[in-house]
Amino acid sequence: AMLACNTKNESITKPTEANNIAPASNVNLADYELETVPGSTWQKAIKRDAAGKVIESGFFENGQKVGSWLLYEDDLKRFPSKLFTYEAGKLNGVYMEYNEGGQIVMLANYYNNVLH
Repeated sequence: AMLACNTKNESITKPTEANNIAPASNVNLADYELETVPGSTWQKAIKRDAAGKVIESGFFENGQKVGSWLLYEDDLKRFPSKLFTYEAGKLNGVYMEYNEGGQIVMLANYYNNVLH
């Protein structure tokens, strides 16, 4: 998915707490379509809703979320609503939220599941 830049000079906010962040623990791998990434220990993961639309995509390694994950929450699912970055199942790195047009409206950084 292609993401647009915030051209309306809307302010980009940072989250004040992690209560809206999807926990990486207690992940049920059976909820995802998994495909091995050749030459690596990673598996590409896609989770779909009842209608078959993608609602979440990312990667697993040894049953834990790793790398960038995209969450799609709007009905059209044209753009992701959130981007999470995981390392060994913990939030580590960039976290972003997007508006309906794909523009960044929230930007944060996590290290070891803690907002920085």
